[in-house]
Amino acid sequence: MASRERLRKSTDKVMEVYKVIRILEEDFGCEGRPDGYEPMCTVQLQAASGEAIFLKVKDKELYAKDINEDDSVTVDDGIVEKSEA
Repeated sequence: MASRERLRKSTDKVMEVYKVIRILEEDFGCEGRPDGYEPMCTVQLQAASGEAIFLKVKDKELYAKDINEDDSVTVDDGIVEKSEA
């Protein structure tokens, strides 16, 4: 990927395409999760330029969208979407 990959949405907004490098689930050790806590993951993304970004994403959102390591995604206002690119 020598040049930046980009997608156009129906709004004609140019969207950067990132590769999911790593998905890290939170570890609460022996204490367990607090009551009512919604599990979050830290998602490491990499742009074609090599730029890395880290986002906190709800674990259930990643499962619902079937987003896994090595997938291509776009990010718009902090919302991660799987990309067809």
